[in-house]
Amino acid sequence: MGRRAGTTDQRIQYIKGTVKNPQQGETTFKGNVYLNFNGADEEIPVYDDGTHDDVTAGDGIWTFMETRVLITGTNTFRIKVKNEAGNIVDQSNVFTVTANVPVMDIWIQLTWNTDETDVDLHVWDPNYEHTYWWQKTEAEDGISGAELDVDDVDGYGPEHFTMESAQAGDYVVKVRYYDAHGVTEDTTATVRISIAGGAYQTYTHTFTPNDVTTDTDYETTYGYDWHVATL
Repeated sequence: MGRRAGTTDQRIQYIKGTVKNPQQGETTFKGNVYLNFNGADEEIPVYDDGTHDDVTAGDGIWTFMETRVLITGTNTFRIKVKNEAGNIVDQSNVFTVTANVPVMDIWIQLTWNTDETDVDLHVWDPNYEHTYWWQKTEAEDGISGAELDVDDVDGYGPEHFTMESAQAGDYVVKVRYYDAHGVTEDTTATVRISIAGGAYQTYTHTFTPNDVTTDTDYETTYGYDWHVATL
């Protein structure tokens, strides 16, 4: 994972590394891996099948590859490995990255805890402009001056909404469980919001499989949508 401390002028950073299975010799990962990003644990997927930059399939070395959008100033990262009982069996050093980037008026991160699922972040501005997976940028008819970095359709996230200069008025933040892709367990989503570089506010919500909808009428409030906050 490189140096333990550094500086950057790039807001988007890639985090890659390897971990070992808590139960050696098993062909499935017997535990969970977490990226602690700025103090919050986020479960992340790992691979030993030759995909996602994994070098050799089936060698017992499990690879993770993540992107994160940094906040201005100090950002910290740490990898934790837990066994199936939830006990930490290994963890990395803490890595610190100082981001010399402009302060964002609005910074929003969406993550969730199930693989292969599609959960979507939606934001409306005071003029009812709408940023989401189909309109990630102003050029795609999203909110002027804002950006959604990625549409994660296969589990965990993250998705980030960032806006350097927000106009006065209310911004509405919602989350929709768009597709379970056959997953039958509940999915818990976590949204973290920072306004003008301030402290995070954290919100969580659990979706059931019955909350899934592929409806594309986003202007109507449905019972299955999670209204996270009005900023």
